[in-house]
Amino acid sequence: MRLGNAPASSQAFPGESLCFHRHLMLTLAKSSAEWKNLLYLFEDFVLDADRRELHRKDRVLPVEPKVFDLLVLLIGNRDRVVSKDDLIVKIWNGRIVSESPLTTCITVARSVIGDSGETQRLIKTLPRKGIRFVGVVREEADANTRAESPGRELALPDKPSVAALPFAYDGLRMAGLPE
Repeated sequence: MRLGNAPASSQAFPGESLCFHRHLMLTLAKSSAEWKNLLYLFEDFVLDADRRELHRKDRVLPVEPKVFDLLVLLIGNRDRVVSKDDLIVKIWNGRIVSESPLTTCITVARSVIGDSGETQRLIKTLPRKGIRFVGVVREEADANTRAESPGRELALPDKPSVAALPFAYDGLRMAGLPE
């Protein structure tokens, strides 16, 4: 998603991952009556990207922000290999990072979901290529999230819209005094 004259590689909102933007665009593309929170279900986990929560069974697991962003990025891009460069751009906002924080983040993400570098049943490392989420994921709408007025659908424009409203300042009229 590009905003204004921003380069294609920049993020629309600093700190947000590519998956978040993809998820946001898919959500916005739905009519308001169909809008529901999208959940990612895998094994006995439920990842709620909108609420930034990872559930296992009926318990919310504590997850560090970068680790959560990594999980969202990998699950949202599970159809492809995510390179280290992609991780640096999307998780660390393009900041220069050594190998250590990358490895630590991946290790912690694996441990949170009960995976390890040896088994790699959910997060697989492809040497000299990157990493990929290989677990079976089901996407499901959250039944607890509903549109405010399901009977009234709003049409979304094909292109972004800008409204230019006149601005006039008349100190006397604004103060409620007669002219």
